[in-house]
Amino acid sequence: MGLAEMFALSFTIGLSGAMSPGPLTVLTVAETARRGMIAPFLIVAGHAGMELLATTALSLGLLAAANSPRFIGTISLVGGTAMFALALVMFHEAVARPFSVDSPGTGTAGGNFRLLGTGAMTSISNPYFAVWWITVASGILVTAAKSGVAMVGAFYTGHILADLVYYLVIGIAVTAGRRFIGGKIYRLIMALLALAMAGFGLMFVWKGFTAFTIH
Repeated sequence: MGLAEMFALSFTIGLSGAMSPGPLTVLTVAETARRGMIAPFLIVAGHAGMELLATTALSLGLLAAANSPRFIGTISLVGGTAMFALALVMFHEAVARPFSVDSPGTGTAGGNFRLLGTGAMTSISNPYFAVWWITVASGILVTAAKSGVAMVGAFYTGHILADLVYYLVIGIAVTAGRRFIGGKIYRLIMALLALAMAGFGLMFVWKGFTAFTIH
């Protein structure tokens, strides 16, 4: 398999994974509605940092340590708790802070850094992130690593580009829809997104709890 084939394979698989609804999609919709098109770029950048760590670890053969029910359970418990806390912050901002849907700004450097970190945290907090890399990505990466760094780079680039394309499409759709909603509807949407994020958090906590009780 050549570099182009690896890139195409990674892009296709990455796009199918990105299109599965999850916490990162919820975060992208909420933050794009609040801050504009800078949000998808920053969220994907934070997400890409975590995926670079995953690509490096799996390429170095660290699969055995990660492929453990207790490892996934720990991620589920800690990540689910963090995700629930993030949902509480989102809900508070939805009902307490003044929002404007007229002209979103790029925000401050500190706000941009926070959003970058939130993208990374939301990714690593999701146990399905670890499961996907351990199951779907690991087999491809083992093959890619045998062909050298360039092949691993083709895999990583294709995967991240798929994420970027999908979340930019989400961002564009949200930005286009802003002009059709009023303040009350905007707040309601933000509150519902916060509740969705809380639901993901509670689900992950439960999965983490069962991982420890069953094994």
